[in-house]
Amino acid sequence: MTPARLAVLAAAALLAACAPPGGGLPPARPAATSTPLIRPTLPPTWTPTHTATAAPPTATATPSPAPTLTPTLSAARLCASLWLVTNLRDGAIYASDARLTLLAYLPAADARLRFAATHRQTGGGRGVELPGGRLVGWQYAVARLGDPGRYVWTLSVRSDRYGDICQQQGSFWVQRRPLGRPDRMRPR
Repeated sequence: MTPARLAVLAAAALLAACAPPGGGLPPARPAATSTPLIRPTLPPTWTPTHTATAAPPTATATPSPAPTLTPTLSAARLCASLWLVTNLRDGAIYASDARLTLLAYLPAADARLRFAATHRQTGGGRGVELPGGRLVGWQYAVARLGDPGRYVWTLSVRSDRYGDICQQQGSFWVQRRPLGRPDRMRPR
């Protein structure tokens, strides 16, 4: 006999020994007893006594912490935080089909980046204000400036608190026809 069969045989013998007499089935209904069922009384320490309980606490207003103010940047820090990439150069010459480009990041949301270009002879000009607090890009067709000639440009940060700060300026020339293109005249 194998050890597994011996283990099964031993378990069966143990179960048979524990079974009640009469085939192992319990009676269909419990037998009636003639003695009444008496419940013991609990000792006095176990008996609950009814006492009034306090009402649950009511909600009380808890002061919330005061919002902290973000420190306002000084004018010098505002200028130092300006990140700027542009093709504006003092003394540059642009063809009429060129574009002025500007890519800037100004972290202060309450400040604006301002560009203005004014024609030196006519006084006519163009400008734009770009919002702060995010990365902005801008392109402007030189042909939209109107007249060829010399333009004076300024680039500054405009803040309600400090006014116009971080000012950069210069001048550029706009040519009548695109650079590097020959006149439309026939060769001689």
